[in-house]
Amino acid sequence: MSGMNPGDSLTAHNFTIQIDGIVCAWFSQISGLGKSVEVISHVQNNQQGSPKVSKSPGISKGGEVTLTRGSDSTEEFNAWVEEGVSGNMAVARKNISVIYMDYTGSPIKRFNLTNAWACDHKYGDLEAGSNNHVNETITITYEDIKEVKG
Repeated sequence: MSGMNPGDSLTAHNFTIQIDGIVCAWFSQISGLGKSVEVISHVQNNQQGSPKVSKSPGISKGGEVTLTRGSDSTEEFNAWVEEGVSGNMAVARKNISVIYMDYTGSPIKRFNLTNAWACDHKYGDLEAGSNNHVNETITITYEDIKEVKG
């Protein structure tokens, strides 16, 4: 892993998204990356007639990740987001990667999201005369996630 020694905690300085292997956009915040699985509870009586509960993993739930960035004119990424929120799944559903970069710009962790598409796109508050950046928040839903180092 570039820029890290054994025992170091992960510190991500930059976040980017790759769609079809091409870097499309940079983000200031990424939240919600993860995976969960349904839990199946099964109740059965033992030989003494007492109920015993056992649990097993069920179907993977997939997940959602929320991305925040300053609003810009990244045409390719914006077009992909629009396809998703418009419901054009033939074009919108893609395998994408979320990449954490260290302070040198080297990738340190990658999350590959399967069948991902933008399901929500919002702009931050707008205020006349403000010196604040206009942020946008994009929520991406996905069916599966795999973590890859570097």
